[in-house]
Amino acid sequence: MASFCPLGISAAAYLIGILDETERADFERHIRFCRSCRREVDDLTPVVRLLQAMKADIAAKRSRPARSP
Repeated sequence: MASFCPLGISAAAYLIGILDETERADFERHIRFCRSCRREVDDLTPVVRLLQAMKADIAAKRSRPARSP
């Protein structure tokens, strides 16, 4: 049976970097001992990396000058 931790909702915020310093430090300390939250971070990491790569790709395409016909 999977355990549930109410702090699991902080995993996405942690990964995208929107927690303040104190919240980040608290969450990092928490995931050392909470298997559920650690699993949530592990599961979300590839998704966050993909979204960051897509965002960078879109930004790069938008910064290129338009091609002349």
